[in-house]
Amino acid sequence: MVEELNEQAQREKYVRGFGAMVLSRTLDKKIITAQRQGRVGFYTPSMGQEATQVGASMALSKQDIIYEYYRDVALMIHRGVPIDVLVDQVLGNSSDLSKGRQMPSHFMAKKYNFMSIQSPVATNLPLAVGAAYSVKYRETDQIVLATFGDGSSSTPDFHAAMNLAAVFNLPIVFLCENNGWAISLPVEKQTKTEIWKKADAYGMRGVKVDGNDFIETFKVMGEAVQNARSGNGPTLVEAVSYRMGPHSTSDDTTKY
Repeated sequence: MVEELNEQAQREKYVRGFGAMVLSRTLDKKIITAQRQGRVGFYTPSMGQEATQVGASMALSKQDIIYEYYRDVALMIHRGVPIDVLVDQVLGNSSDLSKGRQMPSHFMAKKYNFMSIQSPVATNLPLAVGAAYSVKYRETDQIVLATFGDGSSSTPDFHAAMNLAAVFNLPIVFLCENNGWAISLPVEKQTKTEIWKKADAYGMRGVKVDGNDFIETFKVMGEAVQNARSGNGPTLVEAVSYRMGPHSTSDDTTKY
């Protein structure tokens, strides 16, 4: 009976994850259509990266802190952020939590432990490390998740964050959503090594996963999260997926 309940709970977990991916894809298409109609000024599509984000979300606890980047719509949906919050932000209306002070697609949801997004890539990473240091200092049962794209791995902020996290053995997971493109630059043009291998330079654990398989991503992220929560330090996870749309609705439009 216990095994049957466990199987049922697992099945429900996976069905809910799949539902979040479908909802995210549908919302993406609706917002892109609204942008083409002139009702939205700007949007950064997340189509193709839903499995990575939902797999990561499934591994987290409610109290964990997330420093996301601007494509993490599926991640936010799976963690319970209402669609209204996302749409209000993209529209910049009177209900927008940022009160129109952020670019569209730069979400925040403090109630759900999502921090505000920064435009310059990788600038969220040192902030996430600071939050992880606070978590360790206060001895709370939390971990920090920091997400970013493949292009971020060639920035100074990436290297500073990795080094600090490893040196102080902080409870943080770095998730690189490698969608193959840094704006329009192929990943092989901006780094000569696989991103997960860069963890070795800082003395932390690195792992690569098929980001299009949300169940496998869930398992790999679960190990990384448990590793951080148990006091064993940070992990760099490279989830390989593919960005199906342009960098944003305002550039790189030939990909549509």
